[in-house]
Amino acid sequence: FKNPADLSDKSFEPHPTDFPFVELEYPNTNARERFPLLVPIDKDGYDPVKEVTESLFTIVETYLSPSQAELFGTRHGRSKSTATARGVSPVPPSSDLLGTLVWATDQRDGPLFASTFGRISELLHEIKKGEYDEDGFRADAETDEQNGNPQFEPIPDPNPMRKLFQSWKGVPPVVWNTIITETYDRVVGPRVHLLKDYKSWSDGVYGELKPNLVSDIFHRVGLKPSSHFVDMGSGVGNVVLQAALQAGCTASGIEKRSNPAAIAKDHLLQFQKRCRMWGVEPGDIELLEGDFTDDPRVLEKMQNADVVLCNNHSFPEALNQALLYRFLDMKDGAVVVSLGSFVPPNFRLTDHNRDSPAAILRVEKRHFPGDSLSWTAGGGAYFVNTIDRSRLTATGTAKRSRTLRSQR
Repeated sequence: FKNPADLSDKSFEPHPTDFPFVELEYPNTNARERFPLLVPIDKDGYDPVKEVTESLFTIVETYLSPSQAELFGTRHGRSKSTATARGVSPVPPSSDLLGTLVWATDQRDGPLFASTFGRISELLHEIKKGEYDEDGFRADAETDEQNGNPQFEPIPDPNPMRKLFQSWKGVPPVVWNTIITETYDRVVGPRVHLLKDYKSWSDGVYGELKPNLVSDIFHRVGLKPSSHFVDMGSGVGNVVLQAALQAGCTASGIEKRSNPAAIAKDHLLQFQKRCRMWGVEPGDIELLEGDFTDDPRVLEKMQNADVVLCNNHSFPEALNQALLYRFLDMKDGAVVVSLGSFVPPNFRLTDHNRDSPAAILRVEKRHFPGDSLSWTAGGGAYFVNTIDRSRLTATGTAKRSRTLRSQR
């Protein structure tokens, strides 16, 4: 940012401690946060200006009534440029708060951005106090006959945003995605270098499924509030947190490497804090540190699991085989989602291999688009392995039928 009215103004230049900031009012009562008006050094760095703007648009679009949202002016596209074919578009009227904010961002006008955001936060604070009803009018305005000043009595629920999110049957995608992003940027982003301490192409290689792919998987396997989700090799816990928030289910994960497991603990604490700020309640969460091949706590998790995730992209064959035997503890109808297949392509259930753990898996291959994994820009496929012991029953019946025919 800069001050276009005073090019000698250095207040918007980077500084270790003395820098301008804005404060965002989050939906929950007394929830607010400061954001420095700084830009990242590189394109992949944390961008507080982008984040605070995205969070603001999410609040206006999701937590307010249409009439309340109109108090903030024209709802421009989140990343819409103010440039036109003839140059820069004129600054919007001062009443168009969101339009002015977009314009100030595009023009890097620091004073205008800060002052406009201040007005926006003040308006959000007044709405949270109940000073505006759902129609966008001052709530219960009356005239004091003695001094002629309007008196405002708060509506019964002083924060209408709380009333709204308490009525939700599920967390809207734009909200859970914003919370997941905010949490990750604060906890994992600054320590991502600690996740690169591994031997290439070993089972310790760290890689993540991005939220878009995770969301698609959850929809396809029917994850719901009554489900139990388990992530075998949960890393920093991002998929576990998304499962608990997006589906509202009970979610757990286990990770044996110390660095990701330590980050996961802080990740969970920050996640819980941000859920309170946004006024949403995820399902129960448990993040364990241990080896899922021999940790006794995993047995109960697998017995209760409805959906298990295994990012076994780089797992050696011995580890995949160890996981296969874990699946024997799972109930019929449960699903294991994996990035690598546990069943050989030419596997065909016969009397000779019906004792193999792979015999209880009914496999479906599904493809996903690019930009779904942290380690590659390309697309790929994942496998949905459904626990189905009826296959063994059918094979046993067929065997008995052949035996009877041979005796005739």
